[in-house]
Formats: sequence, C-alpha cells, structure tokens
Amino acid sequence: MFYDSFINLCEIRGVSPTRVLVELNLSKGSLSRWRNGGQPRNEIKKKIADYFDITVYELLNDTKKARPQKSEDELLNEELIRLLRNLEPNQVQRVRDFVQGIIASR
Repeated sequence: MFYDSFINLCEIRGVSPTRVLVELNLSKGSLSRWRNGGQPRNEIKKKIADYFDITVYELLNDTKKARPQKSEDELLNEELIRLLRNLEPNQVQRVRDFVQGIIASR
C-alpha cells in the first residue's frame, strides 16, 4: 500500500509526513486518502520520489531498502536548494547578495 511505503520512507529519512506534504504543496488530506487505500496521481508520485531523491519504483516497492539517512548538512543543502527553486530570479539575487555580505564581514 502506498501509504505504508510513504510513512516508512519518512521514518527512514527522519522527516514527518506532514512536512513532506507542506514542502511539496500537497494537501494534508492526501495523507488520509492514502491511509484509506488511495493512490496519488503519477505526477505526485514523481514529486515525492524526487523529494526523497529516489526513483518512483523505490518509492512504491523498495522503501525498506531505501538509501541511508542523509547527514544534517546534506539535508540542509537540499532544503536550501528546494527553497531557492521557489524564488523569483530577483529574489535569488537578493539572497546571493545577502550571503556574500555575510561572508565578506567575517
């Protein structure tokens, strides 16, 4: 069942299911539907697999053998990249300028 695989993968990766839904802009009701046997659409499965950096096959069939948990630095880097991808180009430039200012002030 998709729900069990999703929950198991969240546990392995140390992230709450709700956090995944929020970060992927999915409704929190999705979790209830999946718990009751529903399946997400293929594009949602792909989005979730990409979030966890696995294939859709692994998401559906192989979560018990999922890749080991990533380090805090790796998770932070991935989170920052996900956040930056949601910004407009001018916002990315402002973030870049801000970070360069921090580095210059060391």
